[in-house]
Amino acid sequence: MDLQDDQDIACHFSLKLPVYVQFTSPIRRYLDIVIHRFVAAALDNDSAPYSIEEVGVFSLNLYLTV
Repeated sequence: MDLQDDQDIACHFSLKLPVYVQFTSPIRRYLDIVIHRFVAAALDNDSAPYSIEEVGVFSLNLYLTV
C-alpha cells in the first residue's frame, strides 16, 4: 500500500496535519510539536518558527521537568 495514496492512514487527526512523524517518546509531545513546526517551515522554505534563544528556553524547561 502506498501511504501517499491514502492520506487517512498517514494523517494526525488532533494536530490536523496531513502527515505526522513522532520524534520523541509519548511523554514529550510538546517537543514533537516544536520539531514539527521546524520541519514544516523547512519544507515550505520559511524562516525558523523559533529563535535560538527560544529553543534554549524550551530545552532548559524540558530538562528541568525530567
